[in-house]
Amino acid sequence: MKGLRILVADDEPGVRDCAVRVLRYQGCEVHAARDAEDAFAALRAGPHYDVILVDLVMPDMEGLRLIREMLSTDPGLRFVVISGKLISPAERMDLARLGVRLCAKPFRNEELFQSVRDMARREARPEAVHA
Repeated sequence: MKGLRILVADDEPGVRDCAVRVLRYQGCEVHAARDAEDAFAALRAGPHYDVILVDLVMPDMEGLRLIREMLSTDPGLRFVVISGKLISPAERMDLARLGVRLCAKPFRNEELFQSVRDMARREARPEAVHA
């Protein structure tokens, strides 16, 4: 995981700080965003992120909408959703269609590492290759 660039977008400071800490410990370069606005600013300002962690429930924009909007600007982005809410079957289908991995809160460090590793290694979505 050393050298992966990760963006963590979560409005809960404790969860966000924990994810940042454990990913940095694994050698990742991590940027934290407290809401959708911060996440968009980081995406515009910085180099490419290998994986973006997104909370499904944030006050300014729900996570699925954030993911869709980010994918509309860069279809090659890879996402892991971190969420403590009960995910409906419809939301699970949306996540699967978008190629998003789910890591339920509270997560163990190894679950987070594995989710990020899997997404970083995953091929770009087929429509992203042809975009």
